[in-house]
Amino acid sequence: MNPRLARAPLLVALAFVLSFLVLGSSLTRLVPLDLAAWPFNLLVFLVVLGLLAPALLARGSPLPLAVAVALPLVTLAAYGESKLDWLRTLKDFGVSEGGVSAPRLMLALLALALLWALHAIDFALRLRERALSRGVPEVQASLAFWMSVKRSGAAAGFALGVTALLAVLVLAAAALGDRFDLGAFAFVVPLVATALVVAGAVVLIRGSANQAE
Repeated sequence: MNPRLARAPLLVALAFVLSFLVLGSSLTRLVPLDLAAWPFNLLVFLVVLGLLAPALLARGSPLPLAVAVALPLVTLAAYGESKLDWLRTLKDFGVSEGGVSAPRLMLALLALALLWALHAIDFALRLRERALSRGVPEVQASLAFWMSVKRSGAAAGFALGVTALLAVLVLAAAALGDRFDLGAFAFVVPLVATALVVAGAVVLIRGSANQAE
């Protein structure tokens, strides 16, 4: 199966999830249109799908380009839930919501799961195609495909555990921030989390490149 053909349904599903996140964002209150109404909701979906098109056509892994689109949209979608008002003037427009939206959080986790599935399946398929092009028997190439998928599944489980640990630490920091004056520490937490995500992405991409060689 052509790896690019396998990317299409995953990217379309990702576009749907990101579109719902965008339409549910409190930042849409700044737009003088009801983006959730027809045909504006379709337009939002098509715009997001267009932003993901380069990931579909990428010669290598689609993950970096897909993350470059998904991560900012997920972040902006959750702006109203943040206790840190990065742009204080937006409070005058009723953008800040406060509290955590469970459906929005589940959609964000689904987007991350789709990104990982996109990476895992695409890498395994490209590995299989490269093995076949080098004359490796089809049975062995297929075995390499499933081993790669299994390895990616194990990595996803590890990442889920680390994410849960990070969530516990963030919740603990928030609880301490309410009890003590830790405003500076609260400011640093999202920056540290972002740095960890970027570092993890770099390690994963480099690891994929080394395995592909």
